[in-house]
Amino acid sequence: MESLLELHLLSDCTAVVVMGATGSGKSTFISLLADEEVEVSHGLESHTTHGRAYSFEDPDSGEQMTLMDMPGFDDTSRSDAEILRELSYSLVMLHRTNVRLAGVVYLHRISDPRMSGSAIKSLRLFKALCGAQNYPHIVLATTMWTDIDEERVAGQQREQDLSNTYWADLITGGSQVVQHDGSRESALSIVRGLTMTERSKSVTLAIQRELVVEGRTLDDTEVGRILSQEMESDRARAVRDAQDLDSSLKEAEQDGDGDTAAALRAERQAAQAKAARRTREKEALRISLRQLREEQHSLDSRRDREGKQRKKQRAYYTSYSRVASPSQDSDSEAAGTVEREGRVVAIKHRRSSLVINERSSSLGKTTQRRVVRFMKYTTT
Repeated sequence: MESLLELHLLSDCTAVVVMGATGSGKSTFISLLADEEVEVSHGLESHTTHGRAYSFEDPDSGEQMTLMDMPGFDDTSRSDAEILRELSYSLVMLHRTNVRLAGVVYLHRISDPRMSGSAIKSLRLFKALCGAQNYPHIVLATTMWTDIDEERVAGQQREQDLSNTYWADLITGGSQVVQHDGSRESALSIVRGLTMTERSKSVTLAIQRELVVEGRTLDDTEVGRILSQEMESDRARAVRDAQDLDSSLKEAEQDGDGDTAAALRAERQAAQAKAARRTREKEALRISLRQLREEQHSLDSRRDREGKQRKKQRAYYTSYSRVASPSQDSDSEAAGTVEREGRVVAIKHRRSSLVINERSSSLGKTTQRRVVRFMKYTTT
């Protein structure tokens, strides 16, 4: 996996951006092709918290390619404003390299019985991010067909309904609809559908053109304006809710209903907090490309430091060996000793944690660490 700051080292290769809602199978799709390990989520909680680049080589042509794993707008832990800032930075970094962008794969779970409100909003933002002129360079891939094996006819009807409604303008503009069956061959075929056509052409997405060529601020881009309107509508609703709750609260206080008043007060506070949050998120889109680059460089540097620290900690703890294996009983613990760099180390290994006591004869002191998430711990 390459960080976005290292993309400039990948010269003369072709890139494909992979997008879609959380849980649509982006990381799984990329893992079928990538030359390195890809962290895959097994639920609806997003593991893609920022843009990541994975390299792979086409087995037939030998062409070096890069797959860009991008977070979806319905992320479980971050606001849409924060995600748009991350996406914009990632795509701008890609635009400024020697990497040729062949197009975008947009994944959609066919197992979803209907388009939710968040899915509709995400698709609308996706269209604005790409721009209508780039619809011919988009592949709409339906995933999770194995989840509906017994209802395949219903899934095919669902796909047709999507093509006739929510995807109609994309298809009219030249986008292709394909079914991804979960195999490596299927993933490779989808990517080749973008990379093997118009090889001399490099796609410039709308957000790239607006920020880099036209020099707009993020809130002045098409996708930025749509998101700002969404947040303003959400803020206005929260303000109205707070006002209605305030009226109800006054009535409850006049009636001396303390329990109801307390509940209404909490709901009013939540609505006010939501309104304030939407205001802050809208303001966060008023950012230039230079400011965005400075902010994201700082975030990338911090992530790099944290990643190196985690790797160092894993390497340190996996070096301990010859420790008695713990019993299957959750209440039991196993103890053992091992000599590490001239120090006697006493180890107690519980089911969910590891307590390490190091005793140094030279310093005469004991330190204790508790590792709640102990990874790659080995016993012999």
